[in-house]
Amino acid sequence: MAERAPSTGSLLVTGVIAGAVGGILFSAYFTAVALATTHSVDFVGPSQFDASAVVGKVAFTDPRYALLGIAVHFTVSIAWAIGYVYAAVQTPQVRAQPIVSGIVYGIIVYVAMLLVQVAAGVFVPPNTVLLVSGLIGHTVFFGLPVAFITRARLAQ
Repeated sequence: MAERAPSTGSLLVTGVIAGAVGGILFSAYFTAVALATTHSVDFVGPSQFDASAVVGKVAFTDPRYALLGIAVHFTVSIAWAIGYVYAAVQTPQVRAQPIVSGIVYGIIVYVAMLLVQVAAGVFVPPNTVLLVSGLIGHTVFFGLPVAFITRARLAQ
């Protein structure tokens, strides 16, 4: 019996689920890092930073921009996950190797998001802690969950 290709709707749902989970885990990881390194948690500042990629530095002038930042964070997380789902459907090796694929995809996402920051004029060169935590956040807490959720849902 021939394998049935997943519907476009099913693939989009997979991307939304994977992106939302990856976005939540990524945020939780950076919250834990902030708590461990500064002994406090600032939810507004990082969300304003996310918003600044869309509206520029004005995002730092009003804490209400944090709501836009949250929307940006999850929209971008879901968009990246949909991209991963597409790659996994098109390339069986991506789907078959979720650990390698998730880590590589996380690095790609990290570098691309740094380039977005440069283009938006909000790039701040990361120190060693930010560089390492950024790589861990994008690979372990975003790339890997997206890869494993995608693999599991495509196997259904």
